[in-house]
Amino acid sequence: MSHTAHPNWFESEVRMRSHAVWEREGRMDGRADDNWARAAKEIDDECRSAAAGTNTHFTPPHLTISKLPTRH
Repeated sequence: MSHTAHPNWFESEVRMRSHAVWEREGRMDGRADDNWARAAKEIDDECRSAAAGTNTHFTPPHLTISKLPTRH
């Protein structure tokens, strides 16, 4: 799933989730890349499930634009 519409949201979520993975897995050093990849996959899977309507516990954010930008 592409997260280009919400790159800051996705990165922030992965950062928090990877920390939770690190804690859940016993705070082992040297696994930052693995924890990051696992967190990203978990979040991506949740987004896919929500988009397919199979996950009722997670809703990815949606962009709302209140005013379109103007050119100067």
